Amino acid sequence: MVHWVWDQPNTDLRCYVDGSLDLEDTNYTDTSGGDSLLIGINGAETAGLGCFVEMLKAHKGVRSAAWIATEFANQNNPAAFASAELAT
Repeated sequence: MVHWVWDQPNTDLRCYVDGSLDLEDTNYTDTSGGDSLLIGINGAETAGLGCFVEMLKAHKGVRSAAWIATEFANQNNPAAFASAELAT
């Protein structure tokens, strides 16, 4: 599971793989020249991910490293993440 976090208007771009920080750029510059959000391909349409995007979530707020680790734990093994039982 991959999470990309772009802290805009700051210049921080982070990539988390399986809940752990894998890449960080604290001086990221958006060169798209507009308000477009491109997923899987660059603005010139000359390079892409070369994979299938199964699910995409966009959030207005920046997600913390702890939130991303929790999200991965929940998605990776829901049964171990939380459980419930009836009160007797």
